[in-house]
Amino acid sequence: MGWIDAILREDLRAPRKQKHTVERIVQRLAKEHDFDQASYSSVRNYVRPHDQLLTRQPRGSA
Repeated sequence: MGWIDAILREDLRAPRKQKHTVERIVQRLAKEHDFDQASYSSVRNYVRPHDQLLTRQPRGSA
């Protein structure tokens, strides 16, 4: 799931209104990576703890 982690790291630098929602991540997985098996809830369950970990790290270490 390194691709999702990369999106979350990029979102740290993005303006609040331009950050990815879980729904948008699911859409990009289906379109860009031909992975339409991902459900909203499974992506949400992955993103929530990882997003919290990334936001706690100092800016230079992400």
